[in-house]
Amino acid sequence: MKEITENKKADRACKSLSAALRILPKYCCFNEITVRILCTEACVNGSDFYLYFKDKYELLQYHLAETWESVAADSDDGASLEGELTRLLCSNEQILVNMLRNANTRTLACVREFLSSIVDGILNVTDAESPNQTLLCNFFVGGLLSYLAWAIEQDSPLYLRHLISYLFQMLKAIAVWDAGQAINTSVLHSTENAPPSTDNLKG
Repeated sequence: MKEITENKKADRACKSLSAALRILPKYCCFNEITVRILCTEACVNGSDFYLYFKDKYELLQYHLAETWESVAADSDDGASLEGELTRLLCSNEQILVNMLRNANTRTLACVREFLSSIVDGILNVTDAESPNQTLLCNFFVGGLLSYLAWAIEQDSPLYLRHLISYLFQMLKAIAVWDAGQAINTSVLHSTENAPPSTDNLKG
């Protein structure tokens, strides 16, 4: 019973800290958020924080993983995933901006890992098995991070909804192109393996 109680306590603490991490970046950069501030917001004892996380970056990884899992759980096809993903990123746009503003390498690594998880989820839900689709998604991760850094520096709108839409449209286009290539290859092979024409045997 004690172990169950301890697990419940840990679960509550982790979720409270995750919720605090979701709220605080609305008002300040991630670099300015300390463990003490997180614990105060989450009503968690400061010393207890280190029972669950090594530092705020490990909490960030946990938070992003939990966020993605909640989206993936509600998505059973490409269309629903696109909608859920758009809703998630657009509703957390300011958090994303504050998280990446003056970000250090560890913050960027956490966000890149989060985006990579999204890519894996997209490929899984849409049954995208083509190397071209995988290459596109991995390129999208690096490109999105670079774009976000530029947009934040220029204080420009992020247009996240459009970026997600373009990604899914490109995945569909590549799927159609790959299907066409497969048909062409199949026709080519069947032509090469066909028996010689009887016209060539006359005379």
